[in-house]
Amino acid sequence: MKSLEFPAITNPRVEWNEYRRFFVPHFKRRFIQFDTGEFIITAGYWPARDRMEFRNLGLSLVYPRDPELKGVTFTDPVTDRLVSKAHLAPSDALMIDHTTDRAYHVPHRSRFSDPRVPPLLRTRAYVYFSGPGEEPAAAPVPINSPMKLDLDTQRELRQRRQVAKAAHALGAYDGASLYYPPTRRVDHTAVLIDDWQEVMAVRDKHALAVNGFEIKNEFREVPYLKVNFNH
Repeated sequence: MKSLEFPAITNPRVEWNEYRRFFVPHFKRRFIQFDTGEFIITAGYWPARDRMEFRNLGLSLVYPRDPELKGVTFTDPVTDRLVSKAHLAPSDALMIDHTTDRAYHVPHRSRFSDPRVPPLLRTRAYVYFSGPGEEPAAAPVPINSPMKLDLDTQRELRQRRQVAKAAHALGAYDGASLYYPPTRRVDHTAVLIDDWQEVMAVRDKHALAVNGFEIKNEFREVPYLKVNFNH
């Protein structure tokens, strides 16, 4: 398999104090390259002005819904099926390794715990490369997609949707009240549905009032995503 190789370290830029080992910082110290061959990403949040392809490193930092990814698709390496960008965390960055065409998760809020990362670097690394030819240590990519429904369930939900729409149009009430955020210009309406009394978030109640059902999401994680550049 092809492996990522970083540029050679040049002596005038070598530092020591911060990590107690020789290293070279790249791009606002968001990338750190060590003389041991190790390499880390030190930032979880990447504002738009900093998201780009770093050609000398062979990496790109992007977010799933960036317009630059319009012609790019992702594939689940486990199922070999395409992954919708809408099912990826919009607030978390992806690091694309252009050597292997793989995308790794860069968590926005916290670093990750991985025994492959040396103890000294665990509080600094969002992604860790141990050296050329080695798989990077990164947090798994979270995928949050609607559960697949069998045909009988789909038929039942279509029937419930018709009942819910009719009740909504007639202003039917079952003793409960449905409250929307002030920004929504809709009437406060409740519908006749068996599980209406369950405690749900406002957006879930809204979906239930309009559609007559609620589809749960299926959460899973994969080590990386395959990147398909559709040139």
